[in-house]
Amino acid sequence: MAATKTVKNRTSRNDTPNTPDVSESKIARMKVDELRRALKNRGVKGTESLKKPDLVNKLIKAEARSSKSGRKNPTSRNDTPNTPEISESKIARMKASELRTRLARRGVKGTDDMKKPELVKKFAKAELKSAKSGKSGSSSAKTGRKNPTSRNDTPNTPEISESKIGRMKVSELRTRLARQGIGDTAGLKKPELVKKLVKSLSGKGGKAGKAETAGKTSGGKRTGKKTSPSLKYSQEITSTSDRPERAGRSLVTTDHEVIRQWAKSRRAVPATVAGTQHDGHLGVLRFDFPGYSGDRLVEVSWAEWFEAFDKRRLNFIYQEQRSGGERSNFFQLENPDE
Repeated sequence: MAATKTVKNRTSRNDTPNTPDVSESKIARMKVDELRRALKNRGVKGTESLKKPDLVNKLIKAEARSSKSGRKNPTSRNDTPNTPEISESKIARMKASELRTRLARRGVKGTDDMKKPELVKKFAKAELKSAKSGKSGSSSAKTGRKNPTSRNDTPNTPEISESKIGRMKVSELRTRLARQGIGDTAGLKKPELVKKLVKSLSGKGGKAGKAETAGKTSGGKRTGKKTSPSLKYSQEITSTSDRPERAGRSLVTTDHEVIRQWAKSRRAVPATVAGTQHDGHLGVLRFDFPGYSGDRLVEVSWAEWFEAFDKRRLNFIYQEQRSGGERSNFFQLENPDE
């Protein structure tokens, strides 16, 4: 009789010897609320009225099914053995919010009402598609060349990095386009700005494509028929890594970032003199320094300021320090053609 009772009690030994990873004894030691939670996590409903032996049986069956089916559970192991770079177990450990965020980046919508198992499946599937198309982790796997920020769309111009351009902020893109002589970008969104800048840098932008060479030379000074002596004797600064040869040295640049850093370090903002605007364009360009009480200045955006600066082929002549080492606010804007 004791042997017969032992056979009927599914909690006394391993009743599924072909699935050694399912431990009936461990399941039998679980509390009732733990059993219900475990079954709920596996999608089993209607367990509120079941007693412990029934709960144990149900969980054992569920575990055995999961172990045998293997591939039916995307969180149990690697369901894509041909793509070892995709880890389903790692995906399964992600939080639901993280899964939704990652799916949104890949253009997958309608995930708000999905539960974690569905999110895991969708993300694993998206990763698999991405890996097969050769663009792992890229949301543009299906669109290819439609997204100019995903890869280098101009292989004949390797010096132009579309991925780098794609990471730029909207304000920076507008500034770069203004430097290229391209205006009217206020109403454009980032993808359009990216396309315009890529096109202009690759020489396909007509007049805009020529603006860079005509307007500036690698951040250095612009020259013309009426280049002044002060410009000739100024040290040329082409990037933020350049340093003055000595304190009090006269410097010249056309590099936007050099000018921006110089102004910001002095808490100055780009401005124009009120009443000097004409035909919708900025008039006299200035910087508004804290405590300045001279001309009536109107603050403008950097994009507007640099657009006017480049269109007029101006040079920024300035000082970092006076001869004695004190910070200098001296600057002047000069057109070498006038």
